[in-house]
Amino acid sequence: MKNRVCPGCGVALQSRDSTAPGFIPAGKAGNGLLCRRCYRLLHYGSFEGKDAGANLPGLVKTVAGKAGLALLVADFFDLEGSLAPDWPSLLSRRIILLVNKGDLIPPRTSRKEVAAWAGALWEKRFPSHGLEAVKTVSAIERGFNPGGGINLRSFPLPPGGKVVLAGVTNTGKSSLLRRLLEAAGTAKQGKQEKQKKQGARTRAKAPVAPVVSVYPGTTQGMTGWVLEKYGIELFDTPGLVPGTRMPDHLCPACAGKLLPHRRLNVKLWELPPGGTVLFGNLAACRNLSFSPRTMVFFAGDRITLHRTSGNKAEALLAQAPDWLQAACPECPGWNGKRLEQVVEIQPGQEFYISGLGWLGVKKEPAALHLLVPEKVEAGLRPAMLGGERTPV
Repeated sequence: MKNRVCPGCGVALQSRDSTAPGFIPAGKAGNGLLCRRCYRLLHYGSFEGKDAGANLPGLVKTVAGKAGLALLVADFFDLEGSLAPDWPSLLSRRIILLVNKGDLIPPRTSRKEVAAWAGALWEKRFPSHGLEAVKTVSAIERGFNPGGGINLRSFPLPPGGKVVLAGVTNTGKSSLLRRLLEAAGTAKQGKQEKQKKQGARTRAKAPVAPVVSVYPGTTQGMTGWVLEKYGIELFDTPGLVPGTRMPDHLCPACAGKLLPHRRLNVKLWELPPGGTVLFGNLAACRNLSFSPRTMVFFAGDRITLHRTSGNKAEALLAQAPDWLQAACPECPGWNGKRLEQVVEIQPGQEFYISGLGWLGVKKEPAALHLLVPEKVEAGLRPAMLGGERTPV
């Protein structure tokens, strides 16, 4: 069992404690074995939120210190949250920023513009550390090309060609890694085939690849993959939890619901004075202007955006009916406390709530009263979808 790790989550395999991470029944042998937690997640969809207890930032820094290049995966839906840790201090000197989930970008918006926007945000947050490149990618689109649009051979690597893959939780890092492995021929999807003898039907073994789920914290350790096609060794690392995003304060099930599944939930509404829009039972935006304002709201497609009056909004937030609920009473880090903000928003600007969504105004400025979850990063930014796309 020594030095063996689960390819699904990166945790060291063990047969001593069935309640601890990395457990497999005694006597199991062979490469590519999944721990019980990953097996149940893959085959039954059940998630056990056990913490392996590792110093994750320290692990990322140690692994990255042995690599000549870092692929940092960011989430188009929450770029601010993706860049919350001090990545330059954790990763190698050379970093490529991959803006994942490009399939969610509306057709009217250029992916190159989003990449430029993300690069400018990086420059604003980490001005002393430049990027090797910024690429907008998608792990689920057809026509995914090797490297997600990255020619890994075009970047000179030190002897051994070691590359580290990093990111915060729920950026789609594991999905992107699976596609990279498939494109390199390292992992292949199993297919059903008929067995001539007795006409029995069998299924090929599950691919030796990371387990993908909507639950944060699925990957808990380090795994290594040799991509002979590119001549590199790729190391995957656990997703970090910055603590500045809405999902960081929810239970795994509720955190998964905040992610866009197939598309963005977009609403274009005219709000009268006092008109309010709720982001589930988590946040609210009320129009303080003296006349109606046309506004656009963005959230994940499993979050209810609800338009109502100011008085009704307070009651709905307090009652949290099932149809509105985005955070359950069992969420460990959610105490229901929201901070008030009054902002003046201009056309070409957006107000974002990290990990939950954002809003913008059309045609003319608006005065807004906002209720934002405590401990969650929020603020004004130049519009990413439409208007200027250069953070200042």
